[in-house]
Amino acid sequence: MIEDPSTTTTWPNMSPDDGDYYTLDEAYRFAQTILWSAFFGIIFNWALFACLCIQMWFYATRFKKENVAPIRYIVWSLFIIECFSTGYLTWSTYVQIVKNWGHDPTYNPSAFGMLFFDCSITSIVHGLYVWRIYSLFTKESSSPRTRHQMYGFVLLISALSLCQFSCCVATAFFEALQYHQGPGKQFVARKLFHAWLASASIADIIITVVLVCKLSSIRIRLGVKATDDKIKKILYTIVPAGAATAICQILIWVLQGTFPGVAYYQFLIFSLSKIYSNSVILSLNLRDNKQQQISVDFN
Repeated sequence: MIEDPSTTTTWPNMSPDDGDYYTLDEAYRFAQTILWSAFFGIIFNWALFACLCIQMWFYATRFKKENVAPIRYIVWSLFIIECFSTGYLTWSTYVQIVKNWGHDPTYNPSAFGMLFFDCSITSIVHGLYVWRIYSLFTKESSSPRTRHQMYGFVLLISALSLCQFSCCVATAFFEALQYHQGPGKQFVARKLFHAWLASASIADIIITVVLVCKLSSIRIRLGVKATDDKIKKILYTIVPAGAATAICQILIWVLQGTFPGVAYYQFLIFSLSKIYSNSVILSLNLRDNKQQQISVDFN
């Protein structure tokens, strides 16, 4: 084992002033604890992006004349944002793993830069589901009690979505301050990081429970086989997707709290927005491509 990095031409020069590693053993230990998470995270991110491209191909070919313009705009907005996020993540991971190999990234732009994409995608998806909850409740019943429930759910989910977006952006901001001003901002950033994860996961759970309960009640009340099959397809997508995003955010929290000095949670942060986007477009692709679609469908 080579102990002195200066004896190899493939290792960057390290000086005591850089705060880097003096031996290859130290650098390899760093790579094993931090960089593998980023490495597998970018691979999984690209795999999910490939799935998203396939989903978009199905959407573009089957729903060329989407009869609800906002859905078309939302779908293409999600895809464009994901294209930028994948390009950004690929570049920043290359810088972290290849270009800066052997250097300690005190501020990891690939992880905290991805927060902007994650919170943006999350807010768009929450907005879409808030719209669907509003439509389902207003179409199915006009009673004051039902409307009060609907307004309560809409306001609660909207508030949680706004909270997660604000906390996520603030987390990245304070992490940048930590890089320039020292670790004093880390405590604030960690609290905001936890608030982002909590508000986003709670919103996902509420959306999943509300949609499952409402669609199940419609399915029981109508009792039509064609409608029943369509609702079941939607439920089979909503429940796993809502559970996956909530579990992903909870795991990020657990990993960050259990291993605060090691960025194991990078793997999940890199994948979070793709899970949201794939689940939404999959739900849309489960529709019939006819103009006459039932009211509980996403059209």
